[in-house]
Amino acid sequence: MPLPTPEKKTNPWLKELQDKSWEPEILISGIVIYGLFKIFPLVEELHTYFEIYGSAFLRSNTFDYIVAITKVSIGWLIAGFIIHLILRSFWVAYIGLSYVYGERFDYTKLRFKKRFERIFNKENDIKSNIEKLEKICSSLFSVSILFFMSFIGLVFLITAGGLGVFLWLKFFPERSDLSVFNYIIVISLMLYLFDYLTSGLLKRIPYLNIIYFPVYKVISFFSLAPLYRKIYYTFITNHPKWKVFLVLLAFIGINYFTIQFARYGINDSLDLSPNVFAENATNPKNYFDQTKNNYSQRMWIPSQTVNSQSLEVFVVHKAENETAIKNLCGFEALLEQYPTKKDSIKLDCLNQYYELELNGLTINPEYVYTQNEFTKQDGLKYFIDIDSLHKGKHSLILFYNLYNADQKRYNKRFRSKIEFYKSTKRAD
Repeated sequence: MPLPTPEKKTNPWLKELQDKSWEPEILISGIVIYGLFKIFPLVEELHTYFEIYGSAFLRSNTFDYIVAITKVSIGWLIAGFIIHLILRSFWVAYIGLSYVYGERFDYTKLRFKKRFERIFNKENDIKSNIEKLEKICSSLFSVSILFFMSFIGLVFLITAGGLGVFLWLKFFPERSDLSVFNYIIVISLMLYLFDYLTSGLLKRIPYLNIIYFPVYKVISFFSLAPLYRKIYYTFITNHPKWKVFLVLLAFIGINYFTIQFARYGINDSLDLSPNVFAENATNPKNYFDQTKNNYSQRMWIPSQTVNSQSLEVFVVHKAENETAIKNLCGFEALLEQYPTKKDSIKLDCLNQYYELELNGLTINPEYVYTQNEFTKQDGLKYFIDIDSLHKGKHSLILFYNLYNADQKRYNKRFRSKIEFYKSTKRAD
């Protein structure tokens, strides 16, 4: 008959650390909350930067999702740490009460009716309340740290993927079709997410776990999973799996709808609201004085109402357009033929690519290349003479001129439309 295994005793120093864990918890929560509130305005700035300077792989829709996910993640983190601080405050209050008045209170002095006495019978023991709050606070802090590290891991994973694509395009520019790469990434992430939600189901399926193993190793490494997965597995091994699954499923569902709201806003619930690109509708991003830190990535003007005889138009130049621009104007051949005229060749190529139409007529106004001081966008600033235009509404349309190598022809593609109102009369 085997001898019973002696109960493992907790080391005194570890016990002391556990008893005092609330002190670093409060300190870390306060620091993280302060830092997260500072991050919010930086998210939009980062979005703008990558919209302009990101590679062709990093499209607008991709960054819309990344920014939305980042905002929602930061919101969850702030909520988790704030709730933790509030509960810790109650915990400290109960400890103070137990020190001053003892571990129980005499509610019989209040002479409540029996239906209320049953409630207070459950809450009479202050010590048990302290213990419950201790467990809740410690668990909530661990979950917040888990989610915080998961968010950091997601950012690290996206950064690593973007860096990999950048290096690929740098060394193999002729192989710019990344559709296969996209499918591999999406399928791998879906498998990883499915395994995460099912508490490691793919790790238990015969043969399939062999195929999934390298996917798990790679994604775990680039998402920094070794730093926080022990917290996750501690929770799922100490709670019924079906409860864990339902909580995770509800969490993902809430996130999905929250992210959609962060992307599109409440206006999508207005049935009669036309698309901002429709006729007689305007997009605030197209007007400098109507938006803040969320300027159009195509074209914008200072104001919707113009009270002068000239109009300044800023056309944004982005890194994702440069390959098409070089193909359009034969940049490499021109540079080889005229090596001393590099800057003038660049400006001419940009002017060929971006085309403006005013009230349906193509125009070729004066322009300069600049970086806007406020929006931090690079692009062409056009100076359009509108002295001859009548008082009233006018439209300005931006096209991209693209060269189709297969068809050996040039195509004009619509990109943006701005409606503006001229408030001054036409000069006679």
